[in-house]
Amino acid sequence: MTRTRHPGRRRRARPLGGKRKYAAIWLLVTTGAVLVSYCGIHEIYVAGGESHEATPVVSVPSALPAPSVTNTGPVAVQGGSTPDPPGESMRARPAPPPSPRPDPTPTPTPTTAVEITSPADQAKVNGRAGLLVHGRSGNLRGDVLRIFVYAPDGRFYLTDDGPIPTRNGTWSSSIQQIGDGTRDIGRFFKITAVRADATCQDTIHGRSQDVNGNIAFLAVPPGCTIADTVDVLKTAWN
Repeated sequence: MTRTRHPGRRRRARPLGGKRKYAAIWLLVTTGAVLVSYCGIHEIYVAGGESHEATPVVSVPSALPAPSVTNTGPVAVQGGSTPDPPGESMRARPAPPPSPRPDPTPTPTPTTAVEITSPADQAKVNGRAGLLVHGRSGNLRGDVLRIFVYAPDGRFYLTDDGPIPTRNGTWSSSIQQIGDGTRDIGRFFKITAVRADATCQDTIHGRSQDVNGNIAFLAVPPGCTIADTVDVLKTAWN
């Protein structure tokens, strides 16, 4: 059967502009997807990763801050031990307590020293008037104190009448005369304090006086120890 075209009815022609528009959009989308995939794979290779699986690149908005991680407890370490919290070794340690100060007044130890305190060294004396000798002494431990004068004639003259007592660490002894008249004016005499043990005492007791009433020795007797000396200058005899 042959269709009869009706005169006066025209068939509308479909516009071609719509198809071209959709084709252009599809081409742009496809091309963009290919470029995005290529760029992602290229970044992976540049960073050193060689993965055959395409990793999607996700961009993080820069407005959101990165979350902070706070360590709220010690980290477990293999083997059962727990390390010290961070910064434990850098904490300030308390200062050690101050050491006690030494006693400002320590207890003095006993001394055995003997010292002549008067007259002063190089003092001038009147031989006829004599002088008074003062001194200090510690514990003599069984010895006794005796006083001699060493004269220019080379002899030690005993000047006391017996052992000199010590009271509260001090002592004194009187010397009646020094020297032989006016003949030795201007000469030095040496006052000598001696610690005498039993042997020295026996030697002194066994010595007789000379014609002038003196007990003299050419050297200090055995058992006598010279403890201190002072030189005096004889300047007069009156």
